[in-house]
Amino acid sequence: MLSGPGVYGFLGPNGAGKTTTIKLIAGLLNPTAGSVKIDGIDIAADPVDARRPLGIMMETPAFYNQLTGRENLQLFARLGGIGDSSSIEQLLARVGLTNKANERVSSYSRGMRQRLGLAAALLGDPRLVILDEPMNGLDPSGIVEMREWLAQMARQEGRAVLMSSHQMGEMERICDSFTIINRGAVVASGAAADLTQSRATVSLRVSDSETAANVLRSMPGISLVEIVGSDQLRAESAECSTGEINRFLVNHNIDVLEITTSTESLEEIFFRLVGRDSNVA
Repeated sequence: MLSGPGVYGFLGPNGAGKTTTIKLIAGLLNPTAGSVKIDGIDIAADPVDARRPLGIMMETPAFYNQLTGRENLQLFARLGGIGDSSSIEQLLARVGLTNKANERVSSYSRGMRQRLGLAAALLGDPRLVILDEPMNGLDPSGIVEMREWLAQMARQEGRAVLMSSHQMGEMERICDSFTIINRGAVVASGAAADLTQSRATVSLRVSDSETAANVLRSMPGISLVEIVGSDQLRAESAECSTGEINRFLVNHNIDVLEITTSTESLEEIFFRLVGRDSNVA
């Protein structure tokens, strides 16, 4: 559930159900069970009103190739009952297509199509924007621009943005929270900080790694202890701080020479939950 403005990341391996979920939200598919509600309106029961606050860009945006970029947006605006032509010019400028607006879409590169797709998704000033692989085909400068647009949409314009992407480094940088699905089921969901700090790896240099390992294995909240050298070991914990671990070892007459903590990256969390052989898409 999207509860307010922000960038929400939607992740899962191939076949997990991401595209199906997006199509259900967009009203392109009807659910066989359960319901989809936007602003409390069931999209299956009242698709017109439910879709009013929604803007969407699928992974491969579809356009009329014989029309120009501007003409495509004008057509989509008419079909959506959006009469403000000035907003089209503003959107073209926003996505960097003003100079290409009078060219036929058949001449557009993939990156230009992605930009036009974003402009189309923002027609009508939607409060909820769904973007499926929005960075596909963008060059490095385009990715930076997309990152800035997403932040602006969520934090300055107050929109909720649901984004699906296989670029987990960008997702981790951009998103405020994540939902990870696998085989049609949610396997993790929460704020970015909570997910990435849910499991910490503690690296220690101690006076005696074997004795320290035995001591740590008896400590509540420690899930895994691994000896990596005569004076080094690693431990995993979702509950204990470095200070607590340090005090526990010192109280058991273990000299702690060095202690550091690292948290899982989004990529590490993903593969732990869905398997190393899974492909993100």
